[in-house]
Amino acid sequence: MLTFLGGDRLASRGEIQKLMLYCHGQEQIHIEDVIAAIGDASSISVDETVDAILSGNINDLDSSFNRIISSKTPVFLILRSRSNPASTARFNEI
Repeated sequence: MLTFLGGDRLASRGEIQKLMLYCHGQEQIHIEDVIAAIGDASSISVDETVDAILSGNINDLDSSFNRIISSKTPVFLILRSRSNPASTARFNEI
């Protein structure tokens, strides 16, 4: 399952919650359940989108935002991640 989770902890936690809901009532979780419920969350990074916004990189923004939308990741996570200290530090560097 670790190979399916990315570096974005908020998105990974959301994917784990989604898996728990998907498997509710089952005694065990199988790899097929993980694939069906999560897919590949490692390709989704809200941080990439925030970085693209802050740097003004329209091509990266388009690409990363489309991945977020197609993964059904809540869009509010983009705004929420902006309020975390690491993102604030990146903004101050730009």
